[in-house]
Amino acid sequence: MCVLIEKPDLPALKARAERYRELAAEVLRRKERCASEEFHAAYVNLAAAWKSLADKIETTLERTCEGQVPYLDASSGTTDETGAERAG
Repeated sequence: MCVLIEKPDLPALKARAERYRELAAEVLRRKERCASEEFHAAYVNLAAAWKSLADKIETTLERTCEGQVPYLDASSGTTDETGAERAG
C-alpha cells in the first residue's frame, strides 16, 4: 500500500533550511576561535551535518515544487517517488 506524504508547509521548510545554513556558518565561525584540533574536527562535522539537513530539505522542496511529491510504502519502502514499484 502506498500513501502520499502530506504536502509540507513550504515557507516553514524554506525558513528551516535557511536556519540550518546559518547554524552551519556559526559553527564554522566558532571553529576559527578554537585552538584545539580535536574540537576543530568536531565543529567541521557538526557544520556538515547542519548543511546536510538543509540540503535534504531543499531537495524535498524542489521535488515537491516540481510535482514530484514523494510516496512511501508504509510496509516496506519499496516504491519510488511516483508510487511505482522499485526493482529489487
